Amino acid sequence: MNIRTLLATVVVAACDRATAVPRAATRIPVGDRPVDVVAADLDGDGAIDLVSADAGARTLSVRLRRAGGWRPGPGARPALDAEPHLLATADLDGDGDRDLVATAHDRGGVYAWLNDGAGGFRPAAGSPRPVFVGPRPHNHGLAVADLDGDGDDDVVVADQGAAAVAVAVADGRGGLVAAPPIPLPAQPYPIALGDLDRNGRADLVAPLITGQAIAVLRGDGGGGFAPVASSPVPTARPRPYAVALCDLDRDGALDAVVTHDDDDALTLLRGDGVGGLAPTWPPVASAARMWRPTCADVDGDGALDVVGAAGQRGVVVLRGDGHGGLRPGGAAPGGGWTVVVADLDRDGRSELISPDPDRDVIVVSPGRRR
Repeated sequence: MNIRTLLATVVVAACDRATAVPRAATRIPVGDRPVDVVAADLDGDGAIDLVSADAGARTLSVRLRRAGGWRPGPGARPALDAEPHLLATADLDGDGDRDLVATAHDRGGVYAWLNDGAGGFRPAAGSPRPVFVGPRPHNHGLAVADLDGDGDDDVVVADQGAAAVAVAVADGRGGLVAAPPIPLPAQPYPIALGDLDRNGRADLVAPLITGQAIAVLRGDGGGGFAPVASSPVPTARPRPYAVALCDLDRDGALDAVVTHDDDDALTLLRGDGVGGLAPTWPPVASAARMWRPTCADVDGDGALDVVGAAGQRGVVVLRGDGHGGLRPGGAAPGGGWTVVVADLDRDGRSELISPDPDRDVIVVSPGRRR
């Protein structure tokens, strides 16, 4: 997946108005304690399917969209020897099918499964691929993009204990080749990839939860990263938790939305289009503490909004004004700490999708246009 495709995965959701309550949500049963979810067309039929990372079961649940319903994918569930923590799709072997990659909270490797084209998965050779080697791995980041321009997707992971990120480059046959870790000035949490300097290469942003700052690293187009001159960039609040990259002010440059571990406020950093981020806008209060944010136009006004899962408070929306401002925009059913936005039924109205680890379901909240 090239950087244009990566950025295009920020899709559009919809609600009636700022305080609208969505219609009844759909709850899709999965395995024990789902903690992450991804959405992609796994079987080539044009419909978006879902996969959850079920920590309690140490498996992944594949749910294929079929005739308005959902059914398990063919074959056995992808399994791990540890509790999965983060999940992503990637084309590891360049065949056009979406493969799966996952990390575990207390493991230093990357797990990978190759797609058979029909939504069935088998472990990739060498999985799990060791990336961080040490007595106490503490994984807190997973991101995917084609970092070296060879047509298959590479993987970036972050380890809190090692205070580093590391790249595992795809070999084009489904395997991963790990490079030495890249040190960071403090311990990282969930990372993000995006083209901050508009040169067609993916750059890396890592929230430094022990540093009250984010690290910004420029990609070299070959799988390597190096800090920009202004890195690390201070955040308005301590303990930055996760980051989303999106163009909040519609100037063509990616900005950063940063959530915080112990605070309902969000730090907004404006991108200058040449790799820099600066705290131009004041912090914004959320109705509830968001964990991993994403950006989508939830009201159809052409400006990106911010969407985030807030645990038992559901999914929270902040509406963007197209100039970098955000204001409360309602909530939707859901749970957990991650949310995906996708048009599952191809009606032009996207849904908010989040795992609910307390009820062992994926929650799909239908969107509606204003």
